Amino acid sequence: MEHPLRLLDAAEKLRTDMVDRLDALVSCESPPGSLPHLESCADLLAHWGEQVLGRPARRIVVDGLPHLLWPAADQRVLLLGHFDTVFPAGTIRSRPFTVRGDVATGIGRV
Repeated sequence: MEHPLRLLDAAEKLRTDMVDRLDALVSCESPPGSLPHLESCADLLAHWGEQVLGRPARRIVVDGLPHLLWPAADQRVLLLGHFDTVFPAGTIRSRPFTVRGDVATGIGRV
């Protein structure tokens, strides 16, 4: 197992990229039922997933809405999430993504 200090050093080196990605994700508004917003967010996540996994997502449409699936030949872990929010389009203007010190805030933070 990797030593915790080495993991912390590695995370610190990746901090800028991680914060930039978090900014992109938070700023990609995805109100429920808004197909153009959900498609845009699905495109972003599909691109990132392909970069990490080395293969494209299978895009599945259910009730007209996009879902992403990366099946594996030897499935041992299930990672499940959603990318729609409860906030209407435009909320990002009044609650933009910001970073102050080690705290990032944006839509979803009360």
